Amino acid sequence: PLPPASSLTTNFLLKCHYVSFPKTRKTKKCLSGHSNKNKRTKKKDKSKSESGYETFYLEGFKIMLGKNEKGNIELLKNAKKNDIWMHLKDMPSAHVIIKTDKKNIPEEVLKFGAKLCVEFSASSKGSFLVDYTKRKNVKIIQGANVNYTDYKSLQTVND
Repeated sequence: PLPPASSLTTNFLLKCHYVSFPKTRKTKKCLSGHSNKNKRTKKKDKSKSESGYETFYLEGFKIMLGKNEKGNIELLKNAKKNDIWMHLKDMPSAHVIIKTDKKNIPEEVLKFGAKLCVEFSASSKGSFLVDYTKRKNVKIIQGANVNYTDYKSLQTVND
């Protein structure tokens, strides 16, 4: 859930410094110690490693970032209604989903999600607003294009 309304207002602005994150591909490895030589399984594993999103963890929260339109759509479809959705204000950008598991999200996790959104979306330096709301307030229009309501904004600097 979002932080209490008393601590954040609709126009809440938070200034924070941009932190650089490596743009690496993350893949899952089998921990069982044996390999499966079935070609069908290898194809399935390949498609998983080429998913359209990156996954990060901070303070026990899973944060997922769409790398392209396909990844953004996948994130939107798989997010639960109380997960937090993030997007650059009034600009095309990567979508970020923070899995809440019905817990309150610490401000540091929100800042981290906003920084990821800016890092992977903004090509120029400057200050950017990142809108965020619960997933249930985001309506998919077509593809990864959405309408959203009841949102708050974080200001994030891209140095």
